[in-house]
Amino acid sequence: MFEIFRNEKIFHECEIQSLRREKNQVKEVMSGLECGIVLSKFNEVVQNDRLEFFVREKSEKKS
Repeated sequence: MFEIFRNEKIFHECEIQSLRREKNQVKEVMSGLECGIVLSKFNEVVQNDRLEFFVREKSEKKS
């Protein structure tokens, strides 16, 4: 999952459909390396947008 920030505000939240590094589909890319991203149901990223990636984990409720 990730959030797209535009003008310092959350503009959209979506999932990654595909992640590529050097024409190969990959599951992760190390920090500082270039990659290509296909977004799920969103294609309006513009220059100066900021993408923040995170993992959403489910937690068990404590009784």
